[in-house]
Amino acid sequence: MTTMTTTHCWRTPALRRQSGSALLEALISVMIFSIALIGLVAIQGNAIKQNLQAKYRNDASFLANRILSDIQLDAANYASYGNAAVTGTTYDSTTESGFTAGSTQRQWAAAAAAVLPGGRAVVLSAVADASVTITVSWAPTGETASMSTVGYRHQHVLVSRVNVLDI
Repeated sequence: MTTMTTTHCWRTPALRRQSGSALLEALISVMIFSIALIGLVAIQGNAIKQNLQAKYRNDASFLANRILSDIQLDAANYASYGNAAVTGTTYDSTTESGFTAGSTQRQWAAAAAAVLPGGRAVVLSAVADASVTITVSWAPTGETASMSTVGYRHQHVLVSRVNVLDI
């Protein structure tokens, strides 16, 4: 009886060179999957950020149209709405000449402060041509801005004329 002493006779030299390649392929596929997953998370985060910015633009448009409708309903006193700058919950106006206009602007300022981060709203009226310019500015969280209208990165400007002929 002859005994053969062979070690791993089923492994040829070509198979021995490939040993561990399945593990390497698995690690590479896990790495590619991880990179793709990180990319998807980044895209989702960007989509959420863009959605929030669209909400701020929509809120600013709503606030500007809201004060414009109040001005047009009170067209006889439209000049009293102008030259007012409201920031947060403070109110500063050089032309406040009526309880109605002042009260409306205070409510509007409170709404701007509650809805927009770092919100600032300015109403300017020109008596000569009965025009009103409404600027709503904001600086989303994480963005720096000075308190001047020019310093804000985002703003919505609404220009309109008030029909004062029926008064």
